[in-house]
Amino acid sequence: VATAITPAAGNMATYQYISVNIIGPNCVDCHGPGLQAAGYNFSTYGGLSGSRTQAMNAINGGRMPPGAPLSATQINALNQWINAGAPNN
Repeated sequence: VATAITPAAGNMATYQYISVNIIGPNCVDCHGPGLQAAGYNFSTYGGLSGSRTQAMNAINGGRMPPGAPLSATQINALNQWINAGAPNN
């Protein structure tokens, strides 16, 4: 069971925050170790950082996640993390 992480000083653009609060609950059921839909496994830093462009294209295009799109705040956090070079923080 994942426990939500509260961002330090409001910084949601960290891998730790994104992994636990955005990717874990919204993406890993289909793109995780058990089911790697389209060949993507976002359950690890390497899996997410290596496919971040494809993931953001699908998210920004409204194709992912199916059924319940991410909020503007979540998308902004992902974009900020990627624009910072997708650090493992």
